[in-house]
Amino acid sequence: MKHFLPILLIFALGCGSEEAEQTASPKDLPVARTPFGSVETVKAYLTQINPFIGKVGQLHTVVLQQMGSAGRATSKNLATAMEGVRPQLQKALDDFRQIDPPPDLRAFHDDIKKLMETRLKAYDLTIEGWQREQKAEDTAAWFEEAEGKLQEAEDLILQLNAEMQKINLALEQAIKLPTQVASP
Repeated sequence: MKHFLPILLIFALGCGSEEAEQTASPKDLPVARTPFGSVETVKAYLTQINPFIGKVGQLHTVVLQQMGSAGRATSKNLATAMEGVRPQLQKALDDFRQIDPPPDLRAFHDDIKKLMETRLKAYDLTIEGWQREQKAEDTAAWFEEAEGKLQEAEDLILQLNAEMQKINLALEQAIKLPTQVASP
């Protein structure tokens, strides 16, 4: 009986240390989360889409440079600028469509696609309007629709910027409080 007690204690201590090791395992530690997914997943996604966001902004800046201080441009200048950047924007959209976003960022991802598609539509309408203008055709409807699409894209940018602020804030909060889910 005397020998049984030390063996039982060693066994109990052995089990206790295994339990402690299991508790300390990295896979069992809480994962910092946001309402948009884990911090790691959200950061990886944002890193993946960042070049596309930069490219879309860069291409639009080229178009905006045609407007001058009055905020207006000729249809020829705009159409020329839009023709120049259109292939790059189309490629960016095609490549962006290949990205599989985290489930909780699907709507955000779809809105970025919609922004690119809307700009492409506005560019196409402006280019077509300029071509019609060269043939002395009525272009008012073309340019009006193009302006509407450009405004729709600007509205989307405001919405996307607000959503990006929520995502970034949630990331900051989750990093500060990794064991809790940060709210947007």
